[in-house]
Amino acid sequence: MRTRARLWVRKGLMGETPKEQPCRYFPKTQKFTCRLSVQPGNDETSLLVFLCVGNAAGSAASKSQLFKANHVLKPDAPVNVSVEAVERAPHKLQVTWRYPLSWVSRFYRLRFQLRYRAEVSHTHSEVSQLQETSYLILDAWRGQRHHIQVRGLEEFGYGSWSEWSKEATGIPWTDPSTPESETLSYTSQFATDDSFCEDNALFLTPVPPSGTEAPAAGDPAGVLRWTFCVAACTLAVGIALFTGIVIRYRRKWHPSSPREGKAAAALQYSLVPLAPASPTSAAPLLPCPASPCSTSSGPSPGSTASSPCHLANVDYFLMPR
Repeated sequence: MRTRARLWVRKGLMGETPKEQPCRYFPKTQKFTCRLSVQPGNDETSLLVFLCVGNAAGSAASKSQLFKANHVLKPDAPVNVSVEAVERAPHKLQVTWRYPLSWVSRFYRLRFQLRYRAEVSHTHSEVSQLQETSYLILDAWRGQRHHIQVRGLEEFGYGSWSEWSKEATGIPWTDPSTPESETLSYTSQFATDDSFCEDNALFLTPVPPSGTEAPAAGDPAGVLRWTFCVAACTLAVGIALFTGIVIRYRRKWHPSSPREGKAAAALQYSLVPLAPASPTSAAPLLPCPASPCSTSSGPSPGSTASSPCHLANVDYFLMPR
């Protein structure tokens, strides 16, 4: 049983006889769509409309509504959206489009809004108030595919925006002589020795603590935990070494007490043993005063009389050196 819908349109409350406009049914959305054509210059005219729906079982009419065409105006989406790369410009894309076929651009113009995003991004960049049917994107991602859409609105802001156009894609220009790997490679500023790297590979590769396993390459959380364990172990070893050095050289860094210093100074002097007594020389070490026993004439020749004074300077040997 087929259902039909028709839109009846009349200009003003007391205008001419209503005119019939057919409506189209869309099974996908299960809705009727009625297109109302308005002649140029009549967009400010009030229109009275009501909908009539009927089938073999009967018919029914909706309540009438009064409105102006420019208040419910909604253009169709722009068509023929295309994207082209710009020669020797890896960050530019040239976008062009056309007016929808249902919009007569000779009388009414549209202003457009464009949105675009790189394929690896989920956020759109938008450009509004475009009067022309082309736009040059200046901040495209190098080497990335971009998705672009355009929509239109009546130039004076009447009505509402159209639906977004079909999505168009494009990739900025890339130099064919430069491999992609070169743009992504990293070059170190220091020269490296292959033999040195091979000989020291064991020391350059961090070893996980006992009881843990090296994380897989695709596990960022495991890599973070493993790196934290290695850093913690290294810090603990460093603290232990520093503590040992402080304890070892503590006495050297802190001077001893005054009493201990005096005792150490006293030990620096050692007693020197007395030298054996040398044979008495003919001349005494110290001059002796004249003895009352001696005569003025002195000893007789050939006699072995000795002086009653025999002195030795013992204190000389007891002085510390």
